[in-house]
Amino acid sequence: MDIGGWYLTDQRAVPQKFRLPAPSVIPAGGYAVFTENDWNANPALANSFRLDSHGEEVYLYSADAAGNLTGYADGFSFGAAQNGVSFGRYVISTGEAQYPAQVANTLGGSNAGPRVGPVIINEIRYHPAPGDEEFIELKNVTSVPVKFYDPNYPTNGWKLAGAGFTFPPDAEIPANGLLLLVGTDAALFRQKYNVPLNVPVFALYPRVLQESGETLALQRPDPPDVDINTGSIFIPYIDVDAVRYVRKPPWPTNADGLGPSLERLNASAYGNDPINWRASYGPGTPGRANWESLESWKARYFSPAELADAAMSGDGADPDGDGQTNFQEYLSGTDPRDAQSCLKIESTTTSNSTPQTILIRLNAAADRTYTVQYRNSLATGDWLKLTNVAPPLVSGLMDVAVPSATNSNTRYYRVVTPWQP
Repeated sequence: MDIGGWYLTDQRAVPQKFRLPAPSVIPAGGYAVFTENDWNANPALANSFRLDSHGEEVYLYSADAAGNLTGYADGFSFGAAQNGVSFGRYVISTGEAQYPAQVANTLGGSNAGPRVGPVIINEIRYHPAPGDEEFIELKNVTSVPVKFYDPNYPTNGWKLAGAGFTFPPDAEIPANGLLLLVGTDAALFRQKYNVPLNVPVFALYPRVLQESGETLALQRPDPPDVDINTGSIFIPYIDVDAVRYVRKPPWPTNADGLGPSLERLNASAYGNDPINWRASYGPGTPGRANWESLESWKARYFSPAELADAAMSGDGADPDGDGQTNFQEYLSGTDPRDAQSCLKIESTTTSNSTPQTILIRLNAAADRTYTVQYRNSLATGDWLKLTNVAPPLVSGLMDVAVPSATNSNTRYYRVVTPWQP
């Protein structure tokens, strides 16, 4: 295809800047490369231009032999660029073309693919159920701590654009670790969800996330630079990771007010694509690893031959005969091949204190949440929520204290997971 005579520009409103030399033939499935040496060969000319590393746009327009525009255009805008890093076209699962920073420069060849890390947006609860709080979880995908400020300019902190948050001085995320930004008091959130002490927690409050959808961009400061247009000092902020979520398909809709969070499926894959997100089971896992997929969980317990046998590994199968299906064992975090490993109430005891309490003992799994429910008749009536139980830090026996019945001689309890809104 010959694109000779077409135009490249850094201003959509001024299409006719650099006119491509004729002929400029792109072979089938091939590439044509133009550089600043082409469009800025003579900076004194009015139509010459430079791409601004602080943020810019670039567009291609079709034209006829006389230089008249013929209606075709393609291009994109980009934010601040890291030195030596290119942006490249990447088509996500919906068919939308995006232009993230690339792993490597491949001028004249296929794009290398999006950069991921060193820190990613890992989990988002933007519209919690009543009684729960918003949060954004970040994940360090490297084996070294990441400081959320420029070590050479410590007052220049990282930002989470869209949430209006700038990280405080000395903030950092541990190696392979997590960090939380929460929609309430940080200490109260840590206590309510039993967040591990090695997970930093910062309050976003009173900022709230948009329930209709929002672009969140984790940005790091580049060294201060001189703005080529104004001559003033400018601090470029470079996108490290970005996610644009919405409340409509193909994004998971269960995360819109029904309790679950949005969980990233693959930490090493490009994040701004709904195919890499799912709704969590239950209220999410703030400060803990995202749930592994059902398929990955089954692969840990069943051989390839068993995975092909629905009677053994199907969601409704019960290979250990403990009365709980594989899917229930997956939700409970228990072993589907061990009849002694299942979610059940091990014992109940009554205190001698006033007011009286009941201690319900269960074999809890680390990182799972629970709800204790009750009713006063075993045969009839709805199960009512008595209390939610935050996830334990380690698996093992756990006692949950609940108040005894005040106006009934008999009360029945059950424990469900994940916890109920």
